[in-house]
Amino acid sequence: MRAFIALELSDQIRSQLTSVSLDLQQYNQKNINWVIPENYHITFLFLGDIYEFHLPEIKQIITDRFTDIQPFQLSNPKLQLIPSSKPRLLWVNYHADDEKLKKLHRLLAADISDLGYKLDNKPLVFHVTLARLKAVLQPNLAAAALKLQLDQNSFSPDKITLFKSILKPQGPIYQPLFSFTL
Repeated sequence: MRAFIALELSDQIRSQLTSVSLDLQQYNQKNINWVIPENYHITFLFLGDIYEFHLPEIKQIITDRFTDIQPFQLSNPKLQLIPSSKPRLLWVNYHADDEKLKKLHRLLAADISDLGYKLDNKPLVFHVTLARLKAVLQPNLAAAALKLQLDQNSFSPDKITLFKSILKPQGPIYQPLFSFTL
């Protein structure tokens, strides 16, 4: 099964991001797959394909690694087109000023790798994907996206979840397998 570990968003943050997405969807550009608000999350670690028999161990690893985590803030949201040349993603990037989170990310990846998985070693970037771009953005939509002012409220995630990702032609379905309250 395809899986990932993610920070869940509060209803308030989800609502703010939904408003941003709806504002941009008014441009009616084709070849953009807009993420549905129910799927908004911040990926902490992408696992890829895992075996179901490893679920108890993965749940225990998550519990052990996140048990003593102190509350942390995500702040300074910025709408970004990634990569900047020929963008494929429209996302909201958040700033986290805590090296402990990056260390936790590395330790979590090492623990799960010890189960025999080869994980992607991309750096941890706190972001919420709003859209996947299948074509070059219209200049007016790109300009609007980059000018859009986001609510600068910071927030503290309060739940980490192991999700199963089921890929469908109309978009992915994310099923929570295990959640841990931070």
